[in-house]
Amino acid sequence: GSSRPRRISVAQSNAAVAKRYPSCRISTINLLLEGQNETTVLEVVVLLFIRHDITTPVYFLVLDSDDTHAILSVYGLHSNAIKEGDRLTLINPFYRVVDFTWKAKVNL
Repeated sequence: GSSRPRRISVAQSNAAVAKRYPSCRISTINLLLEGQNETTVLEVVVLLFIRHDITTPVYFLVLDSDDTHAILSVYGLHSNAIKEGDRLTLINPFYRVVDFTWKAKVNL
């Protein structure tokens, strides 16, 4: 399926986020630096809850206003606290790039 309607939803809300957090820089996933991104706000839409056997952290597939996907790990919440379709505003997000190979065919 297309992610276009969600992209528009996130992009339209950036103006509201800027008003709520005037001292922060609105960012997208591709502009985040490795590690803690102080004075940065990232707004994403939850596309999918990623089920796994471990209770913490909880993982979600998210999408930002540039149609960039990422995996969001959340600690200290029950798995039903965030639902697919929710819009999340992440303040001072911590970002880590994970490079992996699956069956020696795909590198991300």
